[in-house]
Amino acid sequence: MLELKEEFIDLLVDALLEEKGGEEKKEKKVKFGFFLRDKFIKSHTTFRPKKRLITEWDVKQHLERGGELVITGPAIITPLARDLIREKRIRIRWKG
Repeated sequence: MLELKEEFIDLLVDALLEEKGGEEKKEKKVKFGFFLRDKFIKSHTTFRPKKRLITEWDVKQHLERGGELVITGPAIITPLARDLIREKRIRIRWKG
């Protein structure tokens, strides 16, 4: 508990120094569970899909425009979207 109070005082002093434009700035450290150097943990799990996901919502949007559904590049069509495509007899053209 004492460490938490000391950390809070350090953060408060840093904030007051920044507000007054003080020249003496300390390196900010925030501790949550693990001792960290940065304020925020950088994500190492950025998801970059290699295939486009075609959902029922996409097919419904296409129905408003009409015509055939053109899919460029690799894609995954969800089962519900596939059912709607069959039900409405929408033609699919794959490009790429």
